[in-house]
Amino acid sequence: MADSRAARPKRVQVKNACVNCQAACKKCDSARPCQRCVKYSLADSCVDSKRKPRQKGIKRGPYKKRLASGQPRTQSLPPDRPPMLVLPPIGVFDDDDAAQSDSPLDMLSDVALHAADSEPPLPASPALGLAYRLPTPMRNLPLSGYMAAVDITDEGVRLAARRICIVGAGAAGLAATRVFAEQNASSDPPPFDITVLERNRVIGGLWNYTDTAPCRYNVPQSTPSDIPAATDRRCPQTNSFPTPMYEHLHTNLPKDVMQFPGTPFPSDADEFPTHTQVRDYLDAYARAHVFPHKFNLQLDTEVTRIEYHPRPQAHWTCAVRNVATNTTSVLEFDAVLVCTGRVNYPLIPEIPGLRALAQTPRDCTLMHAKEYRRAQTFAGQTVLVVGAASSGTDIARQLSFVAKRVHIASADASPEAAAARDPRMTPVVGAACNPQNPLVTHLRVTRFAPDRVWFADGSHIPLPDAIVFATGYMCAFPFIDEVASLDGTHSVRFTADSQGVYDLFELLVYAFNPLLAVLGVPDKVVPFPLYEYQAAYLAHVYQGHITLPPVAEMAEQARAAVAGPDAFTMKYQQAAYMDRLIDRVGAHQSRLGHVPDHWTERWKQTVQLRKQHLGY
Repeated sequence: MADSRAARPKRVQVKNACVNCQAACKKCDSARPCQRCVKYSLADSCVDSKRKPRQKGIKRGPYKKRLASGQPRTQSLPPDRPPMLVLPPIGVFDDDDAAQSDSPLDMLSDVALHAADSEPPLPASPALGLAYRLPTPMRNLPLSGYMAAVDITDEGVRLAARRICIVGAGAAGLAATRVFAEQNASSDPPPFDITVLERNRVIGGLWNYTDTAPCRYNVPQSTPSDIPAATDRRCPQTNSFPTPMYEHLHTNLPKDVMQFPGTPFPSDADEFPTHTQVRDYLDAYARAHVFPHKFNLQLDTEVTRIEYHPRPQAHWTCAVRNVATNTTSVLEFDAVLVCTGRVNYPLIPEIPGLRALAQTPRDCTLMHAKEYRRAQTFAGQTVLVVGAASSGTDIARQLSFVAKRVHIASADASPEAAAARDPRMTPVVGAACNPQNPLVTHLRVTRFAPDRVWFADGSHIPLPDAIVFATGYMCAFPFIDEVASLDGTHSVRFTADSQGVYDLFELLVYAFNPLLAVLGVPDKVVPFPLYEYQAAYLAHVYQGHITLPPVAEMAEQARAAVAGPDAFTMKYQQAAYMDRLIDRVGAHQSRLGHVPDHWTERWKQTVQLRKQHLGY
């Protein structure tokens, strides 16, 4: 009997594929948008690709003209460009270890990586100022019949996640990559396939100094909904996105407190390192502990949206954009670690009169401290610094040597509130300032008028030439909206505000879907060691070594942990928190141990040490 089914039309190979199909090595059609781009929601970027010019002496296809020696002829690269290696797609494997076709991963963008074993050595990074090698991309390491496992019982949740996505290659991303890669090195077979996505062209995150700061934000900007859709522009000098680093910044922590466990700063680094010394330290950390391992690193890659799909196989899809070519693609993972930090989006509080002041053209510059680079910009001006924490006091001190007059307003509403602050965690306002131009201190700003600024005690000053808001940053992750639960029965809105991220079990794992984690959420902490301890805990959660409590219990503990004022402020409880995480890891961990007692005691001496070494 003749087959009654309609014959499937054969797809015709076109001479010029679209940019998405070309990058994925898939057949295209002549329509724009083509069928594949419509299928994978890439219609907006479906345009004709540029055909590669045919090289003389090199045939099309896999067969290349050979030299007299019998070796294949290879195309020479420009002298300023290192050898490149294209990432293979990460697939889902069946029992025959064959990658399934038509996966969203087939749309993986053609992002190239430097090979660690390439010769000659790679040139110096323009932002880091040091030569370093990027890792060898790891090939897929399939497990026969492997599938991400989610085991939900009355006793708890047990997970097994192989394809790990780490968003961000700053300090948190590097620490997480090291910890997960070390698990691969010590296990047979390796438990993880690691991919790191970084929107910058270099590693290092916020410690990459940019000479200018072309930031985009609103005034005021106090909730994630206030954040503009347009992202920051790259700094033209370094081609990097702006960071909060300013020209003469020193850390507010001693180097022996700030360091990663077992990785000290160089002996010739300042006791309170400069941003350049921290940047070099991170570069050395990556070269010594991260790049020797195999993992996938995609630079110039911005994550625009992540979504969880519980069926048919539990996985995340990550929509990404190549910021250099403005092309988009979709990647697939089992678990996502968000390591983008909490200092990306300026927090400017809603103060009466501020919005009107920002919308009315005046001879008064309004800016956030993220844009501040050097004091000379404000020479001869009257400046008000709003915020008297570390950045605010440091910026005001620098301004006192060049500005006409410097006012600084704290967040305190009364003298009693100012006196109640912990002196061990509070910088000394006015220390080491210009004695000929001392700071004028005020309580909290309560109102902006068209021609003056009012404070909590009823005093006021004329509207200054510039107002610098050193008011901190908000936790915001625009690429996460709603997150489907592990079992797929419902979705939960991902909630973050000016204080932190909510619904995080152990301030780390998303309670309603533990295959999502956010590192570095606690405030007033020593970040570098925190990242490694959090990553160690996650690595064993995603290997199934640690059984998490039931979802309802995790959600309840997450709510209780952030109840009350200063909910996300950890301070000197950090050592106990890291000890608790490493105790959960137990016998499975091999490198990190309990935090020594002298570490916290040394941290408590920070203010005195800063005065001793820096004079303020």
